[in-house]
Amino acid sequence: MPIIDRIEGFADELTAKGIRFQAVEPRASVRDRLRNEGVDGKLGGVNRFTTVADAIDHLQSAQNS
Repeated sequence: MPIIDRIEGFADELTAKGIRFQAVEPRASVRDRLRNEGVDGKLGGVNRFTTVADAIDHLQSAQNS
């Protein structure tokens, strides 16, 4: 099974459990492949500027709301 299919399946599985799956700081080739395969939407979009720290801050803000 190609890796992109596994990522998509993993994202679907986690989303079904209420868990957010996000790619952070992906390289251009990874972003392009995720977009071309239509997987970027399942990851909440892909942005090279989103860091691990940003993802953690977002999670903590959501938990405090």
